[in-house]
Amino acid sequence: MTIDCGRHGDDAPIERPHWAGGFPVDDAPRLDVRAQIAAGEEPLPRILQFVETVDADGAGDFVLIAPFDPQPLRWLLATRGFEAWPQQLDEGHWRVLFHRAGSDRGH
Repeated sequence: MTIDCGRHGDDAPIERPHWAGGFPVDDAPRLDVRAQIAAGEEPLPRILQFVETVDADGAGDFVLIAPFDPQPLRWLLATRGFEAWPQQLDEGHWRVLFHRAGSDRGH
């Protein structure tokens, strides 16, 4: 059950984007960085390598699981053509759907 659909800096809910309706949540490539962050490790290199792999495969969509809304990462990946929709599923459990803008998948 989704508790929260994410927040903007002004604490307003982030509306569900049109592409999220057909997003392949169960089938999309998935990366869970909660254990890495809990161990005090920096997840960014692993995330960026994962994104490169997803791009190389032509998938266009992926799911990131994190203990918080990774807003700076969402901004970074937006500069690379990705749209994102963060969802807080539980305390310390966020699912962020990333969609390559303009890709056919996720519509």
